[in-house]
Amino acid sequence: MRILWFIMAIPYVPQILPGSDNQPTFTLIFLLGLFFAFVDRRFSDFRLVKHSTLVLLFFLIFSFVFSLVYTYFNSVDNIYFPRIFSFLQFLAAFYFGASSSFYLKESWLKQYLTIYFVFTLIYFLTGGLVEEVLIRSRSEDVSSLLRSTGRGVRTLSPEPAILAIHLFSMYLMNSIYYNSIKISNKVILLLLAPLISTLSGYGFFIALVILILNFPFFFFLTISFVFVVFGQFIMNFQLSGARIFLILDGLRRNGLDFLMMDSSFKSRYNSFMEYVESFESNFPLGDAFSIFSGGGFISIISGLGLVGLIFFILLILLIIFSKYNLKVKLLFSFWFLIYLFSGSFGVPLVGVIIGFFSANALKNV
Repeated sequence: MRILWFIMAIPYVPQILPGSDNQPTFTLIFLLGLFFAFVDRRFSDFRLVKHSTLVLLFFLIFSFVFSLVYTYFNSVDNIYFPRIFSFLQFLAAFYFGASSSFYLKESWLKQYLTIYFVFTLIYFLTGGLVEEVLIRSRSEDVSSLLRSTGRGVRTLSPEPAILAIHLFSMYLMNSIYYNSIKISNKVILLLLAPLISTLSGYGFFIALVILILNFPFFFFLTISFVFVVFGQFIMNFQLSGARIFLILDGLRRNGLDFLMMDSSFKSRYNSFMEYVESFESNFPLGDAFSIFSGGGFISIISGLGLVGLIFFILLILLIIFSKYNLKVKLLFSFWFLIYLFSGSFGVPLVGVIIGFFSANALKNV
């Protein structure tokens, strides 16, 4: 479990196999663990999954096989194996999250957030040199490219936005496991520092949600004081070319219309609509991941068709009717909304979150 949690918490290092959005190392270790579970009784918990969760898993697998066969005979050139691998890793992580062997020590969140905090400092000190050596990214000299577009650090991740979402996933996993969003103030600082250092829209809004849920009274009191005393100064002061400030300034000047003017938001919206159109045109079997475009859970819905839609509707119902703490539900809903539109669902922690939540929510409805 310690090895698997390391791979889940720091999914892009080590790079035993290449991967910029997913780290295939998880699948190798998972299959090895599954093998030991069948040949050695000491690992038997690894293969134990609640019956209801196992039904969900086979439901997804069989629908994927039908969709893949249908797509293969109709448009063989459009099948993208990296997307298929992401889905298979999602299923493996789902299984592991729902298995009896999965556990999470309370101290682990602090330990790994400390690692991210330290590497954030290293990133600033070295100008991203360590990440260039350790992490594969989508472009050459990525640190210089990010700085030129107003984005910040990408500590142990391919991009700042990916870092922000992954840190959020770690915090959410801890919250779901212990059914509470409460963590010590020191751990919150360890979480917020790398989040804010990304200078990304994701990092900013995730940090905002965490602060609101943990310190609602203090947050609103502080925000009110800042806007009353420094509001005019903030509106007129040119803060910098940092991406989050460009986003906030764009929203201030143009309202929600800015979302379609910003290239990042626009690309995510167009990608989302592309998957919606594919879902409609390939209904009910789905497109078997024959679209190579950025997209989170919407790409699973598009890939599996009606079955994918039913699966995520069930997940939404579990969020609503399960006996989880209300703040945990709100946190999970915000995370789900992010991953519905974008984010790599092949990152192991994503499947583990869905698997663990589903297994526990089903028995607590």
